[in-house]
Amino acid sequence: MRHTIGPALAAVALTAALVWPQSPALADTSSNTLGAPSNATFGIQPSGPKGPDGRGYFAIGATPGARANDHVAIQNYSRRPLTLTVAATDGVNTPQGDFALLPSTKRSTDVGTWIHFPASMRKVTVPGRSLVVVPFRIVVPRTATPGDHAGGITATLRAVVKSKSGQRFHLLQTVGSRVFIRVSGPLHPALTLKEIGARYQGAITSVGTGTTLVTYTIRNSGNVALGGHELLSISGLLGLKTSSGSAPNLQLLLPGYSVTQSVEVPGVVPQVWMNAHVSVSPLILPGTVQKLPDAYTGSAHFWAIPWWVLAVLLIGFAAFGVWWRRRHRGPKEPPKDERPSDPAQTQGSDTELEPDVVTVPERTEPEPVTVPDRTKPEPAAVPRSEPIRIPTYDADFPSGAGIDR
Repeated sequence: MRHTIGPALAAVALTAALVWPQSPALADTSSNTLGAPSNATFGIQPSGPKGPDGRGYFAIGATPGARANDHVAIQNYSRRPLTLTVAATDGVNTPQGDFALLPSTKRSTDVGTWIHFPASMRKVTVPGRSLVVVPFRIVVPRTATPGDHAGGITATLRAVVKSKSGQRFHLLQTVGSRVFIRVSGPLHPALTLKEIGARYQGAITSVGTGTTLVTYTIRNSGNVALGGHELLSISGLLGLKTSSGSAPNLQLLLPGYSVTQSVEVPGVVPQVWMNAHVSVSPLILPGTVQKLPDAYTGSAHFWAIPWWVLAVLLIGFAAFGVWWRRRHRGPKEPPKDERPSDPAQTQGSDTELEPDVVTVPERTEPEPVTVPDRTKPEPAAVPRSEPIRIPTYDADFPSGAGIDR
């Protein structure tokens, strides 16, 4: 099935620079403008020799070294005549992926150098409420590479504007029409998805769903200008799809250019370890014929853990740690002041007390002992005897009693 890019991709729309084909650029100049009429309004679009032919943009197929003639119409919607500068420039993509034309201050290297105007038509004066058809020629270099090349034809109104403070500025008001030239040869339409990342954004107290922010970069790695229809899906730990979303269609991406997208997918049920899947179905310009590959896909994993589940896990790990320490620490040793001092008090007790550690002083060599000479007997000291007193009793001893002498 062939998909085409709608009219939104078939026109140039740059604020204060380019407008849609068949739509005028509104350049409202006040009475403080010098060198330009008030309310200057003009436009540009593809044309035949006699006037606009209904084309929204220029699309030309050519071989290397070929030449082609065409026309562009510049219309003045104002009441007074306008003098406009006609030029050609290269097509580019902005960082946001929009189509744009290279500023006149930068030198063109592609289509802008292939388009040539007659010297007398590089600056034209268009009467009020009228149009001028400008012819031009396209000369494709023999060294042109196969594939799509983009550029544009512009009409610029140059004026000097004076501000309220009296300062003067040069004002350039430009409108343009796209030019697409496909050089014959092998075509390789290809988009590359890279740098895919996802981050879950759930509330701290959330017990339901949250939002996932998915970022990714799309690069046109082929030689065909392509758009794309983007789809995103979020799946959980067991592969169950929990939410999906879509991004705005990828605008026309020229070969060699890339754009980074950031898409929020709401209604995501956190399932710990999750997967973000990105799919881009290519779109082509109307009128072009080529075989397109299937959708380009990519994915990235990310964590999505509810905070209350994380709290429960932390509490569980803490409780397990306390139990493990108590299980492997062994019996608790009683305080030192509660140990019994008498070993006999420990008899009959099932608890064995570990003996106190006794510090044994380091032994040194014994000191010499002086032994007295016992060859001569020493006189023994005889203690002084004291008289022995025998108590007397007044009572008579019974018969048979006596005192042994």
